[in-house]
Formats: sequence, structure tokens, C-alpha cells
Amino acid sequence: MEFNYTFTDDHVIISDKPVMVTQICVFGAGSGFFTFVPGPEFYGNDYFIKGITSFLRQENPYVTIISETKDIHSLLVDDLYPDAIHWVNLTSAPYSVGVLPIKAGQQLHILNSKSPIFVREHEYSSVHTHGYIGGYSYQASKHSVDESYSLKCLASSFLITFDMLVLGVSTNDICNIYMGVETCTGILDGDILRFNTSYSDCHTGHKIENDTVFFENHIVFAPPSPDHVIRTVQWDFDVVCSKSVHDTDSILVHPKYNSSSHVTASGQIQGSHVKIDLYQDAGFRHVLQGTDLNNILIGSTVFVQVTATGNSDIVMVVNNCYAHVDGDQKPSHQLIKNGCTVDFGSKILITRNQVTRFQFNMFDLPHDQNGFIITCDVTYCDPMVFTSKCQQTCHQSQPDIIG
Repeated sequence: MEFNYTFTDDHVIISDKPVMVTQICVFGAGSGFFTFVPGPEFYGNDYFIKGITSFLRQENPYVTIISETKDIHSLLVDDLYPDAIHWVNLTSAPYSVGVLPIKAGQQLHILNSKSPIFVREHEYSSVHTHGYIGGYSYQASKHSVDESYSLKCLASSFLITFDMLVLGVSTNDICNIYMGVETCTGILDGDILRFNTSYSDCHTGHKIENDTVFFENHIVFAPPSPDHVIRTVQWDFDVVCSKSVHDTDSILVHPKYNSSSHVTASGQIQGSHVKIDLYQDAGFRHVLQGTDLNNILIGSTVFVQVTATGNSDIVMVVNNCYAHVDGDQKPSHQLIKNGCTVDFGSKILITRNQVTRFQFNMFDLPHDQNGFIITCDVTYCDPMVFTSKCQQTCHQSQPDIIG
């Protein structure tokens, strides 16, 4: 569809489906320029423009501004309310069109408005015409963001990917897509932008509600402005991962009857955020692994470290550690119960927000030929909560000693 109209005509185009509108601006005989016409959703509140250098020095440039009529008097040009703008109110829409003359040259002008505005600068004479739309760039819709992402909540980190083709953002702009803070950018692999971010990094927040720990952050696409500050956010995408405040991990102990025990550390339970390691020394320098696990004598001291692998701002409290047969979670022999050591050879050595260390003497469960499991369960707490359950202390006055 084509419209032919004079310099003083205004048209409002409304459609119930997306349309593209282009305009050919001709002010001089045989000269003009071609431009896209953005819809109001692409208008901005802040613009930086430079005066066009006139080729023939015959005319100064003009800036055309479209604003909501109710806010035309809020417009600032270089922090001043300009008197030189001539406004014409549209009759078919609540907008007004203003024209502001500026001086030719490379001087930078700053336009600010309470409501989003359209800005076009042009310069013309009898033999030439040229101009441009200010601040017009492609903006990915929220719908395309929803279709372009994948989120996985790993044991200690977010794993978020964006398909840049579906997202509709150039790979040249990946430095303007970041998580939490502008230094936390993703890694581009082909057309896939990947964020593998720890729950402790990039200003990730956390909260505990209804026995669930929530890790919260957001990813934004914020193209920079000429003065190197963020003035426009194209989209803001919230990400949340959660886990129960109660967690477990286990190790498999396979005793031998030649006075030695074969101990193998299992992989972490899927989704677990707590990890158990065994050490052969009180300094916790030599972790038991490989062939070392075949040479632990029954009765010798084993040193255990229980570590929270998630967010460092969460406090971990060890509730229970116990031995049980494979396939049966019912405790057969308790090491720690309600924060108290109840095994004769068990002793808690040190507790920190993220780490608890204790020791026990290697033992065997009678009548078990297939080894047994040692499991520890923990609770996560907010560091500002000081209730009894969030303290790594013994929660019974007189624990029973077994052994």
C-alpha cells in the first residue's frame, strides 16, 4: 500500500497484525532518503544525536519528534526546555509532532522525555536530502525469549542456554547480554549462548521459604548508550532454581574379613548439593581414593568431611550420619544423631557454615556380605536464622553412647 502526501500531512497507520512501514522523504528536486518507520513500541525516552554536517552549508538540520501530546512539555534538550519546537497536534491519535532546528556540525545533543518519543534528524537543500532515525534498533520480543532458552538446575550452578537465531539477537551483541552484573557474560558456542553460573556468583540471591532454598538471578539484554551507561533494557529474564532444605549423600563401605575394609566413595546422588569425602589423616590432606581404599583396617580412625557444594551464603547443618545395608534406608548403626555423636569412636572435630568434619573408628556390620552404606543428611539454613535447628549443636541433653 502506498500513500502520497505533502510535507504538512500526517497519517496514523493501525493494524491488528504486524506490518512494516517505510518512508521515502523527498524535500529537494531529485533527492531524498529512505527509512523504516518504527511503531510506538520502539520509541525511547533518551536519545543522543549529532548535528549533520551540511554539504553545501545552505541549511541547518532539523529534528522531527513524535510524542504523546500530554507529555510534550516534559521534553528536555541538553537539559533545557526548548522554546524553538513547533508542535502540531494530531487529530486521529493522542500524539503531537514537533520540529526542532539545530546547528550543523558534530555537536552532540541529548534528548530526554517523560514518555517514549520518536526522533528523526534530516537536512535538506534544493539539491540534496539526507537523514536518519534516532535510536531505532531491532528488539527481541518476550515471546522469542521464551522460545529460545533452556534452563537446567545443576547441583551447584545454573545452566542456561539461548539459541541466538531464535532469540533474534546478533552474536555481535553477546557482550550486552549478562547475568546479574555486566561482567558475567555467557560463552558463545556456534549459535548457542551458554551461561554455566555458580549459585555463589554474579550476585545470585537466595531465600528460604517452606523448607525450600531458592536461588534467584536474572539475565538482561542491555545495549549500551553513547555515554557508557545503561539507559535501555531490551528484555529482562528471571531465572530461579530451588532445592529442599534437607539433603543427603552416601558412601559405600565393603568390609573384608581379613581385618581390612574396602571403602569406595560413590557418586553424588542426582541433584544432591552435599558431598562426603573420606581422609586418612587428621589434617584432611590425603583423601582416600583408588587403591588406598583397600587398605583401611577395621578399628582404624577414618576422618570424614561433609561439604555443601551449592551457594556459599547458605549454612549447612549435619543432622544424622548412620550406617545401613544397601536397599534399606533404616539405620543399622548410628554415628551422629540429631547433631550428637552416639557411636563410641565418633567425634565431631570442626563445624563451619559449609563444612563439618568428624571421625569414627572403622567397623563392620555383622551378617552383611555385600557391604553397607554410610549416609549423612543435612539441613540448609539462612545465615540470619538463629533457631536451634540451624545451629550445629547436639539437640539432646544426654545422648546415648553406642559401642
